[in-house]
Amino acid sequence: MAKSKPARQTKDDGGKDKRRHVPEFRGSFVHLARPHAVADGDPRFSMNVMLDPDNDEHMDFLDDLEEWIEEVACAHADFGGKVPKKFTNPIKEADVEFEDPGEFAGHFLFTAYKNADRGRPGILGPDREPMDEMDYDEELYSGAYYRATIRPWAWSHPTGGKGVSIALVNVMKTDDGDRLGSLDPDAEDDFADVKTKDRPKSRARGRR
Repeated sequence: MAKSKPARQTKDDGGKDKRRHVPEFRGSFVHLARPHAVADGDPRFSMNVMLDPDNDEHMDFLDDLEEWIEEVACAHADFGGKVPKKFTNPIKEADVEFEDPGEFAGHFLFTAYKNADRGRPGILGPDREPMDEMDYDEELYSGAYYRATIRPWAWSHPTGGKGVSIALVNVMKTDDGDRLGSLDPDAEDDFADVKTKDRPKSRARGRR
């Protein structure tokens, strides 16, 4: 089977800085401890950035990001100097995008990611020191608070259309928060009400 052509990236950032800081935000679907593959895609380090419309700093950043995305798109050679009519925008309004927005209700959000073959984003702890990799699983979770540096990039695919995605450059965890998403209960709690049968001590488990 012939390989599909890769998405073509822009080399021009539309005159903006190469990267920008996202103000402190709550992260969801955080996959920083190890890469995560979406559908049949390549494994990648990623996180959803949740922007609160009641947070003025978030809304100022969102206005700037929307402008930056448009400029990056217009700079792509395949876009003809303008944003295409059919265009994949990375910014989603949860209440419009999802029938049941759940934890995203009332928020704007976008996914920032870095393909695993390009290495892990730099990760700092609240003390601005590199976080110990042994702590990744415990510390980097959905619901905690983070800062990040990002960079939008425009792409054009022969069958996948045109759009802009958000590259995740570096991450700093700033604070803990209530975990988002359902957590599996302990096995003991799941079966606490199940009556058990006494088994002879001489009967070894696993024997037929």
